[in-house]
Amino acid sequence: MKTRRLLPFLAALVLLPAIGLPCRGDEVVWRKDYASALQEAREKTLPLVLDFGTDSCMWCDKLDATTFHDPDVVKLLNTRFIPLKIHAARYPELIEHLKIHTYPTLVVADPSGKILNAHAGFLEASAFLDFLRQAVAPPTETISTPTPPAPAAPPSTNDDLQKATQAVAQSDYARAVGLLRNVLKDNSRADVQTKATGLLKEIEDLASAQLVRVKELEAAGQIEEALAAGQDLTRLYDGTTAATEARAMLPSLTATARQDPATRDRLKLAHEMLRQAKEDFKTQQYLVCLLRCETIGARFADRPEAGEAAKLVEKITSNPEWMQQVCDTLPDLGGMSFLKMAEAKLKQGQPQQAVFFLERILQAFPNTRHADVAQVRLSQIQGPPQPVSEEKKQ
Repeated sequence: MKTRRLLPFLAALVLLPAIGLPCRGDEVVWRKDYASALQEAREKTLPLVLDFGTDSCMWCDKLDATTFHDPDVVKLLNTRFIPLKIHAARYPELIEHLKIHTYPTLVVADPSGKILNAHAGFLEASAFLDFLRQAVAPPTETISTPTPPAPAAPPSTNDDLQKATQAVAQSDYARAVGLLRNVLKDNSRADVQTKATGLLKEIEDLASAQLVRVKELEAAGQIEEALAAGQDLTRLYDGTTAATEARAMLPSLTATARQDPATRDRLKLAHEMLRQAKEDFKTQQYLVCLLRCETIGARFADRPEAGEAAKLVEKITSNPEWMQQVCDTLPDLGGMSFLKMAEAKLKQGQPQQAVFFLERILQAFPNTRHADVAQVRLSQIQGPPQPVSEEKKQ
């Protein structure tokens, strides 16, 4: 969201309902509709603070429970601003117009509708106070703890680099990214640009590591954890390439998180079976990989995992050497499978069924170690061969 865009929707939101909170002295007095809030802002010459949120938004709830209950924040919002909550799901056209993708999103606008500052994501109380301070010049009463005045000097890329370095030290990576990109736009000092490039790469690397974590959680079927990690990424590393990619993943993760438990368990099983198939492929267990991929294709044909499994099958079957290994492995795996079935039938008290599987081993896989074991087990079940009597000989 650009910080100087006019809000052309002001007139259209005359009947905008409020999402209010109880109006106690220790809580923020959220306005009940946009029209009256805008009129009040004009009459009192105070800026508006708009809090865009949604249902089932963990960070929106945390913002309400922590930041908006901080005494300094409550006092400041109630005395220096006109606060208003907006439920995003009820106004999709507004959200699309402002290009809001992350919740909560906080916006400060002057009474004429000009955006003074905006932030996507959760903010702690101290960071929120800084956010307000950046939006408007502080009045006679300071917004946060005063700092010693800096010596007057024209802005420079070196100043932005110093501010970015301080922001990184405070883990304020989103602010650091914006400052560093400003530095890189200026070609006047190569040494400063080199330092800015290195610092920006460090932040991008941190964000990329967090994105890997989001994808690992998603692959493991831990959707709530992946969603929370993705929201953290877009908030902490806003402006990075990884944050942009994570933001694109959030709608899908949110939709999956709202699915019923049975659907989510099925999704988790598909992820796990594909992970095992990839591990089999990596360790050159091609026959096992093929069998697992066939199962994935049969049970999860509607899932993207089936497509990935089909690609593994194609890789294996198109390689003659790998297929030779599959053929060489097949007797061993088949004999082992029949032996396990025979043992299971014995435990179930079904010796005739066990004999059937043992005899199949002798027929299908003769002269193998499994055939030797099967012969021993048959002797134990059926007993030693009986001598042929003289009468039968005649």
